[in-house]
Amino acid sequence: SDVYKRQYQRRVHGKPESFDQLTKAHANIRELEVIAEKNISKVLVNTQNLGDLQTKTEKMRNNAADFRSNAAELNRIMYWRNMRLNIIIGSMVLGGLGYAYLIPVSYTHLRAHETPEHLVCRLLLEKKK
Repeated sequence: SDVYKRQYQRRVHGKPESFDQLTKAHANIRELEVIAEKNISKVLVNTQNLGDLQTKTEKMRNNAADFRSNAAELNRIMYWRNMRLNIIIGSMVLGGLGYAYLIPVSYTHLRAHETPEHLVCRLLLEKKK
């Protein structure tokens, strides 16, 4: 900066207004350099933040894939557990119905539950014999 001032002073031969313009131009250039340095540092920070964001995104993508596979496995497990429970309940119902139809009941027991309509039918059938 001092070198530029001396060179300019030699060329201008003592014209102060030209020297002031040069000083202003150098000041403007210095301001622009400072702004450029700040912008470059911001770009570097943003680049680092972008890298962090990409890393986090990749982790989230991996976690989502793990979650998806775990959810599918849990869904299969719950399906078979539910199916097993349905088979057990169905077997119990069928077994109960089978048990009710296979156990012999005495004639007296049947007559105890006879309704008047059944009695009429039974008497009519016995008459035909």
